[in-house]
Amino acid sequence: MGFKAIKQHYDIGYIVAIYNEEKYGGDCICIGSGFVHGLIAINIETGKVFYSSLVTPGENSEIGQLAARIKADEKNGVLRALIDEPDTFARNLPVFTTENWAVKAEQCEEYGWPNTTHTGRIMYENTYFRTRAEAYADLLKDTKNGIKHRWIASSVQDALRKLRRAIWLYMKTIGYWVAARTIGRFIMKRSYGKKRT
Repeated sequence: MGFKAIKQHYDIGYIVAIYNEEKYGGDCICIGSGFVHGLIAINIETGKVFYSSLVTPGENSEIGQLAARIKADEKNGVLRALIDEPDTFARNLPVFTTENWAVKAEQCEEYGWPNTTHTGRIMYENTYFRTRAEAYADLLKDTKNGIKHRWIASSVQDALRKLRRAIWLYMKTIGYWVAARTIGRFIMKRSYGKKRT
């Protein structure tokens, strides 16, 4: 993937992780902070570099200087070589996450945020766990919450259905009352309006 090679080559102190950035065409190696993960985004397939509106390559700041170096290496092919370079890791610690209602095992060098897995995904404390049991407990909690919210949603839908029915009956009753009163007035007008002989 090359995300670790890029971090080491440029000696980046920012967070470097892989995110799916549809606006940039798919998976990107993103360089950023805990607040803005994509200050600099490098598309893995094309090697094209994208910059956030907060970054100007060459400006007098750490991220601006880094952007200028990456921009220069994009032109001379060094960046493409770094992306294609396989990452090597000193340690292979097991870490677990939940994906598509299943527990998935991955590996990392260091546990916890802002570290990444060997696949380049950032390990948020509520999505990656040290043990399989913790991941299953989180999956069970999510499942229970999903069932609870589904029950609440169906209860709300049922209540809305009953309310619509009550409003419809009320409007129907008002319609009958208005019709009866109109007919009554019409009859009264006709019967009092005639001259009696």
